[in-house]
Amino acid sequence: MNKIQPRATKHDCDLRVHDDGDLRAGHSSDSACGSVDHHHCHPEAAHQKTYSGIDLMRDLLPVLDNLERTILAAEHSGDFDEFLEGVSLVRDQFFNTLTDHGLQEVPGAWCPYNASHHETVGEKECNGHPDGSVMEVLELGYRMHDRLIRPSKVIVSRNLSNNSGERSMSYYVIIETDRGYTIAGVAEGSTAESVAMDAGGVLIDDARYHSYQEAQDVLMALPSPFPEKANE
Repeated sequence: MNKIQPRATKHDCDLRVHDDGDLRAGHSSDSACGSVDHHHCHPEAAHQKTYSGIDLMRDLLPVLDNLERTILAAEHSGDFDEFLEGVSLVRDQFFNTLTDHGLQEVPGAWCPYNASHHETVGEKECNGHPDGSVMEVLELGYRMHDRLIRPSKVIVSRNLSNNSGERSMSYYVIIETDRGYTIAGVAEGSTAESVAMDAGGVLIDDARYHSYQEAQDVLMALPSPFPEKANE
């Protein structure tokens, strides 16, 4: 009676008998490990990748809780102004949480156009602004530390009476607004205080920077302008 042969296992399949009589592991084991069970080969890397966002998610849960409370309160009260105020507070908490994890806004209006973090979607002729400066931000851009996530979509000024661009700026200042820090150029004949007021913010100090890059280097090192609100 013929004996039933045991079913070959993967280990058996990976073993090959070569002409010299040695029993060696075939190359197929490496390929199988790389293509079939990659996570098994690098469990720590796979685990870190799978759970890399857990800290951010944990910090965002209070934001979600407050948003649900705001919606529930609005359903009972029907007060639109109260609902709007609640949503605004949750929005601030959401943004603060993201900044705690390294998110930063790309400098917006009143800055010289910079192709590395601005995307032009339109131009406006305006003799009151230096040529090539950002007049309006249609969609804010963001970066994480020094890496751009998305550029700001902006409208850029075209000054037909003065096409000197950045050279028309006397110096640059850093302004703190409700939405964070921004860099603004101060043209000849203007003042830092008036530029800050036009931008809807205040000067962070009395420093004057000779170039946009110099101001940006300082801005990158500044801590978040927002207080911690997650536990409020």
